[in-house]
Amino acid sequence: MEKRRFHELLEAHLRASGYTNYEFARITGINRVNIQRYLAGTRLPDPQIFEAIRRELRLGVREHRELQEAYYRAMDGDDVYFMRCMIRRMLEEAGNICGMEAGFETTPEPPGQISAPGMRTINGVIAVERYLWSAIWENLSAGRKNAYFYVPAESCILARLLPAFSLDGRSAMGHLNIVQLVRLSKRAEDSAGDYHNLRAVYNLIPTYYQAGAAYETWYYYHDHPSGGRDEAVLYPYYGILDDRVILFSGNMDQAVVAYEPEVTDAYRRSFFKVYKIENEK
Repeated sequence: MEKRRFHELLEAHLRASGYTNYEFARITGINRVNIQRYLAGTRLPDPQIFEAIRRELRLGVREHRELQEAYYRAMDGDDVYFMRCMIRRMLEEAGNICGMEAGFETTPEPPGQISAPGMRTINGVIAVERYLWSAIWENLSAGRKNAYFYVPAESCILARLLPAFSLDGRSAMGHLNIVQLVRLSKRAEDSAGDYHNLRAVYNLIPTYYQAGAAYETWYYYHDHPSGGRDEAVLYPYYGILDDRVILFSGNMDQAVVAYEPEVTDAYRRSFFKVYKIENEK
């Protein structure tokens, strides 16, 4: 069966998510005329607008990947897109023949990317996601299976950032022990066109489905869903692995990685302070 085109998928997901063109334009800030053009297939959004659209659609992991594939097909054309996929498969096969884990190996830092001894900077949404996959793979390969996250659950689907590759015949998620802190609002408050708490819980479901019993969430409450102290912090979100802490920018498009034990221990103490308080309630 022929795969649906980007504009067809976009319209199907937009309607399934319960949005009208007007409502979706309002919550994303995208011109309504442009949305109509995207749905008609007469115009393609640029990558930044596409990411804004994808963040707001209520999609599972599989639907996100399908929409992204259709977008790249529309942007590059079928021939170029499938040629790139074929080249990627060839490189992965070559990596396997050479005994490498293609796609997850660490690569030397480009000039100017190392900010200080024991630290590393990552720029770009895709680069941040790829680095997180690589870091988790390294930890799993070394027998380190714990991961702790404080990421914006109302706008970020954690399962999309975690690896789906196989390890010893099981998915990587099946090997991980994950604890996530989730900030909720004490009152029902509309945020970006949806109730903050409902949006946060909705985005947790794919991770529950993918990780199962190895995934824990602990909730704590603020008076408001946003606008707290986190808004003033350059890197308000973070993930803690056994050997490093990864600090994420507010829109998850930049990261700073710290390996120093003093830094990782400080973040681990802060994380478990909240975890302990909520666990004892």
